[in-house]
Amino acid sequence: MLKPKSSNIPKPTRYQNAAIDYYMGLTNSSYLHYGYWKPISTHGEELTLTRLRVAQSAYAAKLLSFIPEGTKTVLDVGCGIGGNAVYLCVRGLGVEGLAPDALQQERFIKNTNSQVPFYLTRFEDFPTSRSYHLVLFRDFQEINY
Repeated sequence: MLKPKSSNIPKPTRYQNAAIDYYMGLTNSSYLHYGYWKPISTHGEELTLTRLRVAQSAYAAKLLSFIPEGTKTVLDVGCGIGGNAVYLCVRGLGVEGLAPDALQQERFIKNTNSQVPFYLTRFEDFPTSRSYHLVLFRDFQEINY
C-alpha cells in the first residue's frame, strides 16, 4: 500500500482552503463575502442562495459608491477570488489584487480571465514602487451604513 505524500501546506491553510472550496461549491459565486443585506432579512424570511448572490452584488455596488470620483487605480488588498476586482474593472477602474493565498490566486486569475494582475504576498511584504489612487482593504465586521 502506498503511503500518502506529506503536505507542506500548514494545517490552518488546508482548513481555510477546504472551507473556501466548500463555500464556492455551495454558492457558485466569484465573491467570498456574505454581501450587503439592505433591508436586513426579517425573522422567518427564507435566506436563499439567490438572495445571497443579490446581496453580494449589492455589496460590490456599495463598495464602489465609497470610492472617490477621479480614482483610476486600485490595489485590492485581500482581494479574495476576484469578484470585487471584476466588478470594479468593468466600471473602468484599473485594479490589481493582492493576497497571500495560492488557492485564492488560482481562482482570482480564473475569475478575472488573467486580465487583472495578482500579487501572491502579504501586504506588509509587498515590494512595489508603484503608487495607487486607492488601497482598498475591507474589514468584514458588521457595518451600519
